Amino acid sequence: MRSGLASEYRRCGDLTLHTLTGPGAGTPAVLVHSPTSHAHSWLPVASRMSSRVLCPDMRGHGFSGWTRAGYRLRDYAADLERFCAGRRRVDLVAPSLGGRVAVLAAAALGDRVRRLVLLDSAPSLPASALARIGATRSATGRRTGFRSTAEVEEFWAAAHPTWTAEAVAVRARHLYRRNWAGIWVSRNDPEIGHLFGPVGAAEEPAVWAALAAVTARTVVVRARDSLLLDDATARRVADALPAGELREVPGGHYLPHEQPAAVATLLDELLTAST
Repeated sequence: MRSGLASEYRRCGDLTLHTLTGPGAGTPAVLVHSPTSHAHSWLPVASRMSSRVLCPDMRGHGFSGWTRAGYRLRDYAADLERFCAGRRRVDLVAPSLGGRVAVLAAAALGDRVRRLVLLDSAPSLPASALARIGATRSATGRRTGFRSTAEVEEFWAAAHPTWTAEAVAVRARHLYRRNWAGIWVSRNDPEIGHLFGPVGAAEEPAVWAALAAVTARTVVVRARDSLLLDDATARRVADALPAGELREVPGGHYLPHEQPAAVATLLDELLTAST
């Protein structure tokens, strides 16, 4: 595994955004996290990739600034567009809900995006998948504070038993901070949660429409054991893309957290393949 990802801060509109930047030259792979996650969540994957990587913390996440202007998908996409604006070409990689952000940004950036990889992601999910998400959240509960980072690790290991110990440790170490009361709390703005209601659902048609405007070669990666993305929806996404293809791989919905080595190998393959 390589090391050497450095933290950088840059202005993006009215916000200061944090990015983990890897060494190397050539077209960078911008690894986009999902809302409620953080840039460091990519460490287990990025540290195993040979491609040059950039891992930004989206607004309100990790070490990036918070805002009262909103956390809509289009807000994240506009930030990503500005982030990529100074670069000649980029590759975009995004899992789950982050894929919706990447699709909107790729449609706006046009030929500046060389390749797009969507990891178990779609503009909307079947009702059965939404029901499973609700059941999972009810089962795991909504903890807002912990007495130690060890307690954070215990909670997330129990909530997601398929995640690697490395992924759990990275989440505890980098996503949480000790507040004034000595309690470990998330660095993410709690208002991000409103995206998972009617506001986010209202943007789904725009994401479906944006697929037709994506010019980049795009691979839709479906996890074979995904509880959220079924085969029919994944095929619909691939068919809606001008240069889309579908690839199915072993694993569950949280591929980067469950199989970081396999995901790193897959991304290096997809991002270095001849067009």
